[in-house]
Amino acid sequence: MPKKPPQLTVSSLKIEKTPSLIYTKYRRKNVGKKFKLNYCEFVYQLFSMNSTQLPRSRKMTDGEIARQILVEFGHIEKFRERFTNPDRLTIHLLRNDYNYGRLLRKKGPPKVKCFCFDEEGDPVNPRYAYPRKLTKEEMDEQQKEHEEKYYKPWVEGKDKYLLARKRTKQQEQ
Repeated sequence: MPKKPPQLTVSSLKIEKTPSLIYTKYRRKNVGKKFKLNYCEFVYQLFSMNSTQLPRSRKMTDGEIARQILVEFGHIEKFRERFTNPDRLTIHLLRNDYNYGRLLRKKGPPKVKCFCFDEEGDPVNPRYAYPRKLTKEEMDEQQKEHEEKYYKPWVEGKDKYLLARKRTKQQEQ
């Protein structure tokens, strides 16, 4: 005769007070050690500071930006691997995401475009094997193109969004 499986009873369950995973607090991933910002917020602030707040003599090169990210996020293995020996495109792609408004979508593209800088603090075009310095006219042209193509449409779209939201709230009242 086959054995009967054990009966499910309260005493056989051995119930304990285990915290529910559903109701635990949300924990942000990839938080930096010192500033407690997530990865995208930290990189956004780095590029923003580099393009607007730092004097020419203190502008950060791509290598310095990679080092700053490594200092802040070195405890996370995937960042340690990516920024220990970064290739040329690593920071270049991050800068493009920043300039186009993809790095932090809620903040959108910056008004002042972030350029790549050399050791002397001069803006350079990193697309060449030996980065060539940009002239003032080239910088102004690129800045104007950036504002027309990315910044102004985002601001206009944001205003339309805020107006539509305001109208719906007024209609509800």
